[in-house]
Amino acid sequence: PYNWNPDLTITDISITKGCLPTDPEAAQPCNLNVYRLSITVANDGIFYASSKNYLDLFFNRINAPEVGDLSADYVSMPAIAAGDTWEYVEYMSAPPLTLHAIVDTIETIEETDETNNVAAW
Repeated sequence: PYNWNPDLTITDISITKGCLPTDPEAAQPCNLNVYRLSITVANDGIFYASSKNYLDLFFNRINAPEVGDLSADYVSMPAIAAGDTWEYVEYMSAPPLTLHAIVDTIETIEETDETNNVAAW
C-alpha cells in the first residue's frame, strides 16, 4: 500500500558570518558583526504539507529536545508542496552555542516518517 502523506525533514542548518541585506541604493558598508542562520525544510513525501505547522528552535540547550517539546522560539511555516523546500532565515548578533530545530513538533501532520523531524547544529 502507498503512503500518500507528506514527510517533513530538516535538510540543512547553517550559521555563517555575513551581512544584513541592505538597500542597494544606500551607501553604507555592511555590518560584518552579524550572523545568518538558515534552516531548510524539505517535504520528501508525495503529498503537500499544510501550513498548520511550526518550526521550533531551541538555542543553547544542553539536552536535545524531543518531539512534543515546545519552544518559545518558533516560526509558522507555509504549506510545502511534495518535493519542494522552504528556507527560514534569521540574523543574529552572535551564534548560539548549540541549536536544535524540530519541524512538526506536536505531530499535527501525519507523515510517512515521524522519526526524521529533529536536527542539530
